[in-house]
Amino acid sequence: MKKGINITNKILEILAEGAVTSLALLGAFLESGYGVSYHKLNMNFEKNHDFLSGSGGEFSRERRNFKSMLSKLKQAGLIEEGKSGWIATALGKKKISTSMPSLSYEKEGDKTLKIVIFDVPEKYRRKRDWLRRALTEIGFKKLQQSVWSGKIRLPREFMDDLKDLDLLDYVDILEVTKTGSVREL
Repeated sequence: MKKGINITNKILEILAEGAVTSLALLGAFLESGYGVSYHKLNMNFEKNHDFLSGSGGEFSRERRNFKSMLSKLKQAGLIEEGKSGWIATALGKKKISTSMPSLSYEKEGDKTLKIVIFDVPEKYRRKRDWLRRALTEIGFKKLQQSVWSGKIRLPREFMDDLKDLDLLDYVDILEVTKTGSVREL
C-alpha cells in the first residue's frame, strides 16, 4: 500500500511542477511583450518559476551570475566553448600559469618542528589557496585551515615566493624547540 502512495505522490509532484512551469512560461510571455530578447524572456520565466515554486530565486541568481562570469571570460579571450563544455584558451592557460608561483620545491627534513600560522584576508583568497597547496607540496600537515606543522626545512624559494606575493605580513612561522604540555614546561 505504501508503494502506491509514493508513486501517486511522485506523479502529483511531477504534474504540479509541470503546471508551475506552464504558468511561469505563460507569465513570462505576457510580461515580456512582443520582440523581446531571449535573455529577457528567460529572466522573466526564471523569476516567475521561482516565485510560483517558492524557491526564492537563489538558484536563478547564481545561475545568472555564473553565465555572466562565463561571458566576461569569453570576451576576454580566456575561455572558449569546446565539444564537451568550456575550456581554457592558450591565453587563459598562460594567465593561469603566470599568475601564481610554481609549487615545485625541494623537500628537506629537519629535526625541529615548524608551525606555520596564517591569516590571509578573503580578498587574497587565491594567494591563500596557493599557500595551502604549497605547504602540502613541501610536506606540511594541516592542523587547522590556517595552522600547519611539519619537521621540514622551509625552502628559500618558498620564502621568496611569500615575499613576492606580499604574504609575509599575514604569515607567522614558529620553530618549536621544546615540546610538551604547559604544565611540563
